[in-house]
Amino acid sequence: MSFPATISHVCRELRQHYSQLIKDRRLHEERLAELSARCSENMMLKFGRIVDLDMLESVGVNRAALELREKLRESETRGAAETRRYDDVDFSGASQQEEEEMFKLQQLVDAQTRELDTLNQEIFQLTHKGGHLAPPQCATSTGDVA
Repeated sequence: MSFPATISHVCRELRQHYSQLIKDRRLHEERLAELSARCSENMMLKFGRIVDLDMLESVGVNRAALELREKLRESETRGAAETRRYDDVDFSGASQQEEEEMFKLQQLVDAQTRELDTLNQEIFQLTHKGGHLAPPQCATSTGDVA
């Protein structure tokens, strides 16, 4: 093959390749439009509105979930301290007063366990899609929200 024939052949192949790329691009754009419409439809069904995913990703960490995790950590710390106190009691020669204290501590541990379960449920609800929590129910004597 001569040099001009080779150039002509290469140009023809490049034009064909370019045409194929244009067709592929158009098909991909159509597929993208189809998927975007499907995504919008699913958002409307699930959330009742179109959700701006870019904004949602930029928001970052859920402040309420962080606060609940901090409360959970504090409750676990208090519970661990109370458990250590409970474990330190001498069971063999326990007096009536010590038995009453052990009973109170056991009640405290049970109450804290229930509180931990509640906080874990709230954290689960906040960190999963559609998580909605009602406002706090009451305030403690220190002004903290329960």
